[in-house]
Amino acid sequence: MGLLLLGLSLPAVAQPSETLADHRPLITGLLTLKDAVQRAKTAGFAVLIAEQEARIARAGVGIAQSARLPLLTINSAYTLANNPFFYTLSPGPSNIPRNSAGEFNLGLSLPLYTGGRLEAHLAEATAQGDAADQDVDAARLAAIFAAKQAYFQALLAQRQVVTYREYVRHREASLSQTRDRFAVGKVPRVYILRDETELTAAQQTLIAAQTFYQSALADLKKALGVNPASEFTLSDGFSKTAPTLDLAQALAQTKHHNPELIALQLRIQASTAQVQLATAVYLPQVSLYAQGELRTPESDGFGSGSSLIVAATLPILDFGGRAAEVEKAQANLSKTLLQQGAKEQELAQTVTQAWLNSQQAQSSIQLAQAGITLATEENRLAQERFAVGRSIQVEVLDSFVALLRAQLQEIKARYDYQSALAQLEQAMGGDLP
Repeated sequence: MGLLLLGLSLPAVAQPSETLADHRPLITGLLTLKDAVQRAKTAGFAVLIAEQEARIARAGVGIAQSARLPLLTINSAYTLANNPFFYTLSPGPSNIPRNSAGEFNLGLSLPLYTGGRLEAHLAEATAQGDAADQDVDAARLAAIFAAKQAYFQALLAQRQVVTYREYVRHREASLSQTRDRFAVGKVPRVYILRDETELTAAQQTLIAAQTFYQSALADLKKALGVNPASEFTLSDGFSKTAPTLDLAQALAQTKHHNPELIALQLRIQASTAQVQLATAVYLPQVSLYAQGELRTPESDGFGSGSSLIVAATLPILDFGGRAAEVEKAQANLSKTLLQQGAKEQELAQTVTQAWLNSQQAQSSIQLAQAGITLATEENRLAQERFAVGRSIQVEVLDSFVALLRAQLQEIKARYDYQSALAQLEQAMGGDLP
């Protein structure tokens, strides 16, 4: 579909049979902010990727748990040969004076003592799994913020298009009146040239606003993870301002509910477990092995039987390998602690700035509303003066421009306010109280 600008239609670009992201959902009709948020936090690519990362981490917990439990194995073999040979599944070869032989082996192994290695491995995997769940929450909050910001930006652009279209309409009316007055000799031709110049500038501004609106819709479609060909209408507007919590409350809620901070706390636990895991290799590793064997045909020195073994190992000399593993784990723990401090500092700055932006936007909205009231009255008086011949058309247009400017300032202030609240919600880890 061509883009309609000022009654002119740009040529439509031929669409190929397959386009980028054409497999994504195609949405039409009215789109509320609530629907946009719901779609973003459940179908956004970043959220889906984080969910798979959490799935991987949870699988790691299962792997760590299984390492503490008995391992049962079954082995079997049947061999054909043209000469007597040595072969067995069990440790150590035995002579089988046959040209064929079969063997069945059932084995069981169980770790008895690992110096805390398996427990540390499980603790690390559990903490990493919980941290991955927090990463999913963080991805959802980021997706919600992106959807809200894109929705608000599209609302801002939409309102700007309406405002600039009204401005173009007034400029066209002014040019028509100037031409009429020139035709009867009331104004010189320079007035026509001036109005034509102003109309051209207004049309260019409108084109820029329409382009910004289309760009904002593209950003919104990306945030929602939908087909770029989706055609929908924004059904919500900017909500009214409301008292927000104070800065101290915002910082406190961020400290206790931000999922990125919680994830870092869990990763500190995982890093601590890594240190314990690396240290455990300095202690003996004791395991129980049991196996039963069935061989056919049996022969002297090579029959069926069973065995029970308790084996202990203790590395004596590894040329610094264990010490390096401990150093690596301790450095990783220190790095995670530093990352936690850096994240706290970053969030404190983000929350403070977003809170300040919300306060400034509230004040700007109040000032803009007062400006609209004044500009509306001034425009009314200018029209009355012009109607009785006590002013010229330029004064009416100037007063109308002042009114449009005040309206645009109010729209921008509401956008800034809603964006600041959305950023606060993301940093604080949820909806504002």
